[in-house]
Amino acid sequence: MIILQLPPCRLYPKICQIISNQYPNSLYIHEVFELTQDKFFNNINNRLKITPKTFKFQRSPITFGIFDINKIKKQPNDLHLTIKFEKSDLIREYFAGLRYYGSLKFYKTIQSESQKCLFDLLSRFNDFEDEDLFDFIINERNANTSLNYKNISYRLREELLHQDGEFDYVGSFDNWAKTIEEIKNKTGIDLTELKEQRTKSYKQQ
Repeated sequence: MIILQLPPCRLYPKICQIISNQYPNSLYIHEVFELTQDKFFNNINNRLKITPKTFKFQRSPITFGIFDINKIKKQPNDLHLTIKFEKSDLIREYFAGLRYYGSLKFYKTIQSESQKCLFDLLSRFNDFEDEDLFDFIINERNANTSLNYKNISYRLREELLHQDGEFDYVGSFDNWAKTIEEIKNKTGIDLTELKEQRTKSYKQQ
């Protein structure tokens, strides 16, 4: 099994769409949040369909997205990959995601209950000045802050700011062309159409 664990980033939606198109039987998992209590899992208002901490996803030839690796039934011959940012860039991508999915621009594109839920959870950060939101993100004391939607309580997953783990391959968004080539050689996943795309939400100063 190929396991591609991605960070929040500008190209995340495009990468996931490409993999879904190339490998229709792959498993896409998107869990930026975690439940504060596992009992919320089967609640109708769990619109983000976040799974309990002890949940195990079914194995698939390719599993990709944002998720807790402990929810994957890994086996010795699995190939576990990621693509990394420098820590400062990772924080900026996280910031950009919070801003976008809580924005009026995103609100105008909403087509599902899960998107409505996401907007409702993140739009509360609109009252934060940029500096305050950056401080909120990097302050570990905020890791347990609850975000509520109706009667469901979520938390942003703290691990999203720590690209730790024992990976078989680590690519780099700073060496994007090489990473695309190596991922294709190792997995068959072809991200070539993204080769000329900007990898970061904010242009380098």
